[in-house]
Amino acid sequence: MVDQPATPTYHKDMPAAASLSELPENESLSELPQDDKYQHGYSRFNDSTRGGFVGGLASRQYGGDIALGIAGRGRRRSSVAPFDMMEFRASMDASKANAQAEYCVLDQTAAAESFLASIRVPASFLAAASFSEMFDNDVEHNNSSIQLNLQAACLICQGLTFVLATNVIILSSSSLVRVLTADFDPFAENPYEMLFREFHFEFVSIRWSFLVSLYGFLVAVTLKTLYQFELFNIYADNYERYRLELGIAVVLLMSALYMQLSAYVNSTLIGWNGIMDMTIDMLKMLLKRGSERKTWREPTSLVVAIAGLAFLILAFIPGAQI
Repeated sequence: MVDQPATPTYHKDMPAAASLSELPENESLSELPQDDKYQHGYSRFNDSTRGGFVGGLASRQYGGDIALGIAGRGRRRSSVAPFDMMEFRASMDASKANAQAEYCVLDQTAAAESFLASIRVPASFLAAASFSEMFDNDVEHNNSSIQLNLQAACLICQGLTFVLATNVIILSSSSLVRVLTADFDPFAENPYEMLFREFHFEFVSIRWSFLVSLYGFLVAVTLKTLYQFELFNIYADNYERYRLELGIAVVLLMSALYMQLSAYVNSTLIGWNGIMDMTIDMLKMLLKRGSERKTWREPTSLVVAIAGLAFLILAFIPGAQI
């Protein structure tokens, strides 16, 4: 007789002593029922000089999820027909293909790294463009209230875009460093699921900051167009009436673009009903982290941010200035 690798098979509904060698002599793994569909698609083989192999599968059988582990160490004598390694590998490859076609759980580390690295490119553009435009507001106008309000609103949107785009760059870079630690579970059906589960705070913060900075950039462009060309400066001496129609057209067209983009983006926010629901989720996370973290920086940052927003609102309320 020929020595063969030990191949015990274990799952929750089979005795621990069950093994492939106890199958009928005329039956092999490739002849198991077709209903035994494998649900998770990882398998690993390791042939060494000791003559062993390791495989890991999860199958759906007996009405539930069953873990099937196959492991072999050393050699022993067998009273059955010699084990066909080529047939076994062919069966495993077929099962893996079926699993990938039906339900596949893979290592999503590379996809997560790609997302975190690629989102820094448009965020860098938004930060640079908004920063340069913030200091390019020295155009002379008739100092009407309309022009001053448009310019102030544009500055706020540009500042918001710069801050949030910078936040995206910093968080994505820090998240990439965390990926290098491998201190998370990388296996999931898709990268979105893995990032949502393992990097929830970073994922929500990056996506929310990027989307709001993009919307802020679009609004800033609209406001800059309105006050740069004095489209609504109706009290100017040389004002021509066609500028009013142009201003209304700019507002309507940019509003249509904003609504279209918002509708599409909301459809991609899997896990939230929309951007507002995502905003509430982020605020809850910030409050929770601020109350649970042992450092003083995060709670203090929340207080400072609330105070800053309060003073920003006071600046636009007539008679409420300090």
